[in-house]
Formats: sequence, structure tokens, C-alpha cells
Amino acid sequence: PIYQVLDASLAQLLEWDRLGIEGINVSVNLSASQLRDAELVSEVLMALKRADLAPPRLEIELTETSVLNRPAEAREALEALRRFGITISMDDFGTGYTSLALLAQLPLDTVKIDRSFIVAMAEGERDRAVIESIIKMARALNLRVVGEGVETNEELEALARYGCNEIQGYLISRPCPGAQISRFLVQQRDAQRRRTA
Repeated sequence: PIYQVLDASLAQLLEWDRLGIEGINVSVNLSASQLRDAELVSEVLMALKRADLAPPRLEIELTETSVLNRPAEAREALEALRRFGITISMDDFGTGYTSLALLAQLPLDTVKIDRSFIVAMAEGERDRAVIESIIKMARALNLRVVGEGVETNEELEALARYGCNEIQGYLISRPCPGAQISRFLVQQRDAQRRRTA
């Protein structure tokens, strides 16, 4: 259930705060059924209150397919979450059938471009033009753009040229448990402190 995942994610965020690791937020995915849950907004806000965390520390991710059947309903829930300061992102963009009109209407902060587009960049000029157009369109809508599934420096460099804001993928790290991430973040924090001492 989302609420158990949400509580666990926020607990991990509190642990990072306790370790003195700054500037970290957390993302939680929503399914179509969760997006239709009448208690969604109140449950998310209660979870944040229990954790004593500010709403901007949380990002809700949804897929294109989760909004297709009932876009008006989805928009209402997302607008309510966003009013409280929670950020909203569209995950796996390009794998569903989101129209440009729907993308413009949804209260989004971020678009995460699906890995399939990242891979296609190496296949030809037309494929590169498609991903460049997606990034330009998202930026024109004042959306942050994240490239998903980035595995090579070449992919990273191409996305940077096209104006992509961030990346995620194996180039940075494979998925790993919270404790392992904590150790990594502590090492990075300590190294940063040594450099600035």
C-alpha cells in the first residue's frame, strides 16, 4: 500500500536528516487506483505531519497510464497535493499516450523521460530530434526534465547538450538499500567537509 511505502520513505528521509545529510528529498510512485483514492490527499498530508517534514521534501510520481482513464479526477487530486507544496512528476514519459494538451493541463513540476528514448538517441538523427523536442517542449512548459535509465557518459553528454536538468540511472548507481545509500551519502558529506576545511 502507498501509505506504508510513504511512511517508510519518509522515515528514511528522517534518518538522512539525523545523519546531517542536507538537500535530499524523496519520491514515491502512485498507481492509477491510488490516484483515485478519495483519502489520498489527507493520508499523504498526515504522513508528512507524522514525520514532521515539510511538503516540498516529497515528490509524487505518476505514470501516463495512471491518468489516462480519468484525467479530470487525477488533475483534481494532483492540484490539491501541489497546493500544499508537494511536487509532482510524470514518470516514464513517452511510453503511454499522453497528449500534449493533457501534459500542459496537468499540474506537473517534472517530466521524467523514459529510458527507451535515451537508448534511441544512438540510433539516428531523427531519434535525437525526438528527444530534443521533448526536452524543449517540457522546458517551454516550465517543467524540470529528468533523463531516466542513463548508463553511459555519451548519453549524459547528449542530454546535457539538449538541456536536460537531471539524470538517473546505472551511470550513477544501481538500486540499493537505504543503509547502503546512507553510507555513501555520509562518505560524500565527509569528503566535502574535508575539501572545504
